[in-house]
Amino acid sequence: MEGVSLVIPVYNEEKFVAKAIESCLDQTVKPKEIIVIDDGSTDKTPDIVKDFMYRYDKIVYIRNSKNMGIGYSRWRGVKDASGDYIAFCSADDALCPNFIEVMLEYSKKYPDSILYSDYYMCDENLKVIGTFKAPEFRSYEDFVIRVISEAKRHTMFVCYNIFSPSHILKKYNFDPEKRFGEDLEHLLRCVLVHKVKFAHVPVPLFYYRTHPMTTTSRRIKDIPANNLKTFEKINRLLGRKVL
Repeated sequence: MEGVSLVIPVYNEEKFVAKAIESCLDQTVKPKEIIVIDDGSTDKTPDIVKDFMYRYDKIVYIRNSKNMGIGYSRWRGVKDASGDYIAFCSADDALCPNFIEVMLEYSKKYPDSILYSDYYMCDENLKVIGTFKAPEFRSYEDFVIRVISEAKRHTMFVCYNIFSPSHILKKYNFDPEKRFGEDLEHLLRCVLVHKVKFAHVPVPLFYYRTHPMTTTSRRIKDIPANNLKTFEKINRLLGRKVL
């Protein structure tokens, strides 16, 4: 059985992180390790994670020396992961019990691709209020066109609780300098610059919390300017203007 590393980047999520960890532990196919990257939390997050670590040997707790941003935390999680596959769970989300099982099944169909799935939209208490179904495409070229058009509108349909062969993410890791918006930067760089394939898993496999304190909600006014910097970087890497 292939080993899966689950990575949970966390910063001041004392209210939600326990549920995220529990959902990783409760998988029908057990992960090899659950790596929690604490980005310098100042609340009770460290105590909560350490309590799990003392009770479960699968938990690996890594604390950044200072607050570095989500890009660095994702980068470090990928760097330190030892599994054949790497997947992410946001600290305020929760994985469905069959997340690893289904992702491994689809990884056989798409062996050299980063997988992304549909998901349940939930309120702050994890009550399901809807289901997000990602669009289907006739071709991968259509997927790329949609990625670009959504990026220009500062939106994404690929939610970054992704599942990937380890060798892909280790080769094309996250930008550790991105304090937020690291997911869009990674998606655009992988798809446009490195020609990495993404594949849709048409099954809801995690619970996505919507609440006022998500990074997106708190920094919504900063998103356009931040994304423009990402576009400049991607255009520079490509040597032409695409975004």
